[in-house]
Amino acid sequence: MLKTVLATLCVAAAVATAPAAAQVASPTLAKIKAAKAINVAYSPDSAPFSSASGNAPPEGYSIELCKRVIAQVARTLDEPQLKVNWLPGAVAERLLYRPMYKRPHLDHVLFSIGLVFMAVAAVDYLVGSQQQIIKLPEFLQGRFEIAGVGIGRYRLFIVIVCLVLTAILQLVLARTRFGSRLRAAVDDPRVAAGLGINVNQVFSVTFAVGSGLAGLGGALGAEVLGLDPSFPLKFMIYFLIVVSVGGTTTITGPLLAALLLGIADVFGKYYVPKLGAFVVYTLMVVILFWRPQGLFGRAASK
Repeated sequence: MLKTVLATLCVAAAVATAPAAAQVASPTLAKIKAAKAINVAYSPDSAPFSSASGNAPPEGYSIELCKRVIAQVARTLDEPQLKVNWLPGAVAERLLYRPMYKRPHLDHVLFSIGLVFMAVAAVDYLVGSQQQIIKLPEFLQGRFEIAGVGIGRYRLFIVIVCLVLTAILQLVLARTRFGSRLRAAVDDPRVAAGLGINVNQVFSVTFAVGSGLAGLGGALGAEVLGLDPSFPLKFMIYFLIVVSVGGTTTITGPLLAALLLGIADVFGKYYVPKLGAFVVYTLMVVILFWRPQGLFGRAASK
C-alpha cells in the first residue's frame, strides 16, 4: 500500500500543476511531459520513511520507492532529465483537506473515499494491476511456538509495533500539551482559536502524523494482505467498521474494536465457514444499535 500511495502522490501532484500537452496516451503523462517536471508531496517528519532537514533533499524508504516510480515515468515519457520538485505534505493538507474541516464528518469520509478511488485508478494505469511480491528480512521469516501454539514472527512483530504505537499515541494525547491542544481544537475550533491555539497548525501536524501512520500500516500489512492497486478497496470496509465500532474519541477504542472484530471474524470462519464475514457485519449492526457512538466513544451531549 505504501508504494501505491507514493505513486499516487507523484501522479496527483503532477496533474494539479503541469500544463496540458498532446501526443501521449494518458492526459496525466501528457501534462508531465509538457512541463518536463513532476511534483511529489511528502511528509517531512515521518522518519525513517520520509524526512528532510534544511535545504537538503528528502530521504527515507518511501522516498526511494517514489524515486523508482518517477524513474519509470521518465522512461515511459523518454524524458531522462525529468525534473522532480519535492513538496512538503502540508501543501496537500492545505489544498485538499483544510477546506473540508468545517464540513460535516460524513463529507470528510466521502471525500477521502473518492481520493482512494482516484489513487487506485492512477496507480493501476501507471504501474499495472499485478500483485507485487514482498520479501521479508530473514529475522522476520519463519515461526516459533509458545505453549504449543505456532506464531509467525512477522505477525508477532506487527502486533508489537501496533501496541507500542497505540501506547505512544495515547500518551501524547493524554499527557502532553500538544494532545490537550488537539482535543480542544477538535471539540470546538473557534473557542480553541480564541484561547490562542493555532488550530490550523495543530491540524496540519495531525494530518502529517496520520498520513505517516497510514503509510506505515499499509507497508506493514502488504506482506500479509498482498500488495496491488486495489489493496485499499479490499479492506476499506473493515477500516470503517473498526472506527465505527471502536468510536472516534479515543485511540484505544479502535484498537480494542479491531481485536474484538478480528476474533469474531476468525471464530465465524472457523466454526461457521458458510457465513464467512457475515458474523462481523452482524456484530457491527448489533453494537451500533446498542451504542451508536461506538463501544468506547462518548455520547453526544444534549
